[in-house]
Amino acid sequence: MKTTDLAPEQLRARIAELLTYDPATGEFRWKLSRGLGRPGRIAGHVAASGYRTIGIDGVVLLAHRLAYLMTHATLPAMVDHADGNRSNNAIVNLRAATHSTNAANKKLPRHNTSGFKGVSWVERLGKYRAAIKVCGRTISLGHHLRAEEAASAYADAARTHFGEYARA
Repeated sequence: MKTTDLAPEQLRARIAELLTYDPATGEFRWKLSRGLGRPGRIAGHVAASGYRTIGIDGVVLLAHRLAYLMTHATLPAMVDHADGNRSNNAIVNLRAATHSTNAANKKLPRHNTSGFKGVSWVERLGKYRAAIKVCGRTISLGHHLRAEEAASAYADAARTHFGEYARA
């Protein structure tokens, strides 16, 4: 049986057999010698995506999801990194999330040209548009003469809709 076929409580037991988890540092360490992993050595590696991954029983697992499972004995649909650092798996940095709240905590996209999250330039109007996506639906927050005004509208809406998950 593969690790991915296991129920959360079975996966938790399997992880406990193989690894120790330090909630303060977010580090998983091997208990047993496995391939390159020696007892006491930090498990897994940070992938190109920025997430720490750990290979167990031929399956690559995300360390932040394992940390949440080991601490809370449950596995939500998504686990969010409060500080936005994908490799910081300290338990105080991890929280259950929905797709919408997880997206609310994302950093400014690289392709953004306004310098503000939720703000874009509308050439034909000569104004900045503020918009926010909530539960897959885009909500217009109006058009503004200054990017900072649009950013303020986005920040207010983000706090209203996403509370502690808001990142403006």
